[in-house]
Amino acid sequence: LCDEPTYAQDYNNTLAIMDLLVAAARDRKATIVFTTHDKNLAKHYADHILFLGESLDDKTKGSRALCII
Repeated sequence: LCDEPTYAQDYNNTLAIMDLLVAAARDRKATIVFTTHDKNLAKHYADHILFLGESLDDKTKGSRALCII
């Protein structure tokens, strides 16, 4: 369970963190649940996404996603 694991990271570190988490999950046949405010990050990495709070409209700012890898 990761609460915003890439918060306050630059783009390169965000990708490195997510790649590491995904690789660890796949190697261990485990599930990772993480939260993020970054819809693009969620769409790229998550197998399942549950958006909380606001709509899925791309104009919406500030929505939070609960993501499962």
